[in-house]
Amino acid sequence: MMNTTEIIIENIKNKTKHFIIQIYEPYYKLLRKAIQKDPRILIYYQSYSTNKNNNQIDVTMTYRNEKLDINDVIIDDGTYTLMNYTSPQSPQKIHLVYESSKQSKKALKRIKKSFNDFYTNYEGLYAYKAIGFTFGLMTKYRLITLVFDYCMPFNQLEEKLQEADIKAKQIAYELTRGLTIPSAVKAFLVLSYLQQNTIYDYEAFDEIVTNPDAIKNNPYSHISYGALVENKGICSSMSHAFKRIMFHMNEESYVINGKIRQIFLVDHAWNLIKIDDQYYHIDITYDVKEGVCVRSFMKDDKHIKGHKWHKDAFPQAQGNKYNYDFVKQWLDDRGNELIEAGIDKKYVFPNIIK
Repeated sequence: MMNTTEIIIENIKNKTKHFIIQIYEPYYKLLRKAIQKDPRILIYYQSYSTNKNNNQIDVTMTYRNEKLDINDVIIDDGTYTLMNYTSPQSPQKIHLVYESSKQSKKALKRIKKSFNDFYTNYEGLYAYKAIGFTFGLMTKYRLITLVFDYCMPFNQLEEKLQEADIKAKQIAYELTRGLTIPSAVKAFLVLSYLQQNTIYDYEAFDEIVTNPDAIKNNPYSHISYGALVENKGICSSMSHAFKRIMFHMNEESYVINGKIRQIFLVDHAWNLIKIDDQYYHIDITYDVKEGVCVRSFMKDDKHIKGHKWHKDAFPQAQGNKYNYDFVKQWLDDRGNELIEAGIDKKYVFPNIIK
């Protein structure tokens, strides 16, 4: 049989508007105990009123008028960062609950620090805001909702990414034709394709350097849709395009967000690929002019020159078995087989810049 605290929790979880409890202390004290036992119920709470009737209290609850699920609320134990979110679904809101304002302030610092490593996991995501909820004298607990901002309306973004994925699957087939090809050679073919077919969008890059919100002026150049469908994009577009094509080649890769040293450090995105349990950096857009540039192809952490990133957030790249020399030798020996199978010669034997 449930006690009074459990009855209150259960009614709030079910968003029951009216319920009756037995009196043995004031309702606000009982509600505090309920919140202490399961602070996630604050996600629903807006206000309450009571009417005393003999030895019972008739409770009327008012709930937030939003589609919310208590199971989506995270009780932060003091370690939560955005890297704890691992769902393949792009986040729209994350709800967090804290025992005090001091805890919530520390959490916001952790969240802010982790965002730079987090957002490249989800195409089109570029910002977030934290909305705090307090509950007056009733409880010291704080609720924080993180609301994520994308470069275009979310439904539209999903449609464009679906189009990009269809194109990526098509490209993956055109570059492999069902042949058995070493992973490093696949990565080279994708690099060769993207560098030869994508125009770097300097206007889009220049806009976001001075104003991050300018991403919404030309959002396609920041997601894989730009590089794959419109053949135009910046580093983030090409990095996500690379990841999508490699996925359809059954290869594992990541997008890293960091900085690159030009005249000064600027934001930059590139890829990390896993081959035989070893990791390698591939930067599709670095130092690209005419031809296909392999200066940043299959590099370990020590040899990816000019790049800065949060190394604790990504696997260490220590691979040394595969490099451009391996790819060149393989293509010299067997590249004509790819061409005979229908793979375009310009991707197999491009004009190489070292």
